[in-house]
Amino acid sequence: MEKFLRGIFIIGLSIILTACSSNKKVEKVAKKAVDKRLVHKLAGSWLADSYDYGNYKIVYEENRLIFNSTELEIDYTKENKVFTHKQNDKTVHYIFEVKEDELIVYPSYEIEQNSDELMVGGDLAPIQLKKI
Repeated sequence: MEKFLRGIFIIGLSIILTACSSNKKVEKVAKKAVDKRLVHKLAGSWLADSYDYGNYKIVYEENRLIFNSTELEIDYTKENKVFTHKQNDKTVHYIFEVKEDELIVYPSYEIEQNSDELMVGGDLAPIQLKKI
């Protein structure tokens, strides 16, 4: 009887572990989905709405974007947004939101918070761009 219960316990535990590990794989695959058509819409020359920012050039090359001189790796796309991070520094992120005739870039960076400090934000001002 004891061997029987031990066998059922091991089988149940292996089923639970298998189910949990397969969910993680599905999440990773879903998160890595990249809509190439959306990413291709980013490529080209762009003009900022504000005179402070000037012109931008975006180049798309094999799962990475070059945003002026900043090299970005594409994480995934969701709806009309492309999520990226800086190639050499994964704490710096850029989210590109594609609209009909404009592009909005949301730069941000991750903040390490110590237990005794109160830190707020890491989001920088969005950059509104129009296609040239």
